[in-house]
Amino acid sequence: MEVCYELVAEESKHPVILPRKSHVTTLIIRHTHEQLGHSGRGHVLAKLCERYWIIKANSAVRQLISSCVICRKLKSTPQDQKMADLPEDRLTPAPPFTYVRVDYFGPYVTKEGRKERKGYGTLFTCLVSRAVHIEVAHSLDKLLPPRTSSLHRSSRSGGSETKHRKNCQQNIDWKFNPPAASLMGRVWERQIRTTRRILDTLLREHGSRLDDESLQTLMCEVESIIYSRPLTVISSDVKDPYPLSPNQILTMKTDIVLPPPGKFQCNVVCMRRRWRRVQYLCNLFWSRWKREYLPTLQESAKWNKVKSTTSF
Repeated sequence: MEVCYELVAEESKHPVILPRKSHVTTLIIRHTHEQLGHSGRGHVLAKLCERYWIIKANSAVRQLISSCVICRKLKSTPQDQKMADLPEDRLTPAPPFTYVRVDYFGPYVTKEGRKERKGYGTLFTCLVSRAVHIEVAHSLDKLLPPRTSSLHRSSRSGGSETKHRKNCQQNIDWKFNPPAASLMGRVWERQIRTTRRILDTLLREHGSRLDDESLQTLMCEVESIIYSRPLTVISSDVKDPYPLSPNQILTMKTDIVLPPPGKFQCNVVCMRRRWRRVQYLCNLFWSRWKREYLPTLQESAKWNKVKSTTSF
């Protein structure tokens, strides 16, 4: 339809009609696209309509932009690296805190009389049960007696961790990540994120300035909260079992004290033989851990689509 208006330019009133599949049309679209600094489809179409009327201009501009080398370089996403298999220490049932990852978070300012000093949280996370142990960073030996005597630990490479490796000779196999490679520590970085979120919330309620003893008590409170988090999906069906949590392997109970699952036989579990009862509950935990939690570790959104391998 012809546009009749005094303020409209003559070129816009009577635009040049161009076919879609024409070399001249391609050159005009490319020139406009480059003139606008490789802008998007809408901007290029608006500029072209000032002088030209291209048949099926939308698809023509989209086709040229998709074949533009500069646009493909600027808008391309990095090639995803194929994810490796999970390490053995995450798939092997073992006593809690046998396979441990260590990292620091903070700092938190604490009071000591009239002085103020920084206190860092030391987070030990179990790779198997996903339990955590949090200490204020004053000494590493606090974790050793109450937990276990044989540990496999990993941490980020740094000056403080290197000193611990020289000082701790208590049957601990230390492994260090490369410096500045926090990507390799997603297991404990995710736990630190959970810990910091809970800790920051509690600090708002209890105050931001605490002494060392209060900070340690607060760490224990955060630790108990993390122990109760579910590892599996919470079902809405009342007949389904209670979701797994680290509490069930460490304290043999959940937040709500439930009766022991199932019917215990006298030859297997007896009230006079508490050790067998605990062993039965531990075996039950690991059975559900393998059945409910372990399959969730194999899911990966990056493997939903098959991609070609990058070649050089």
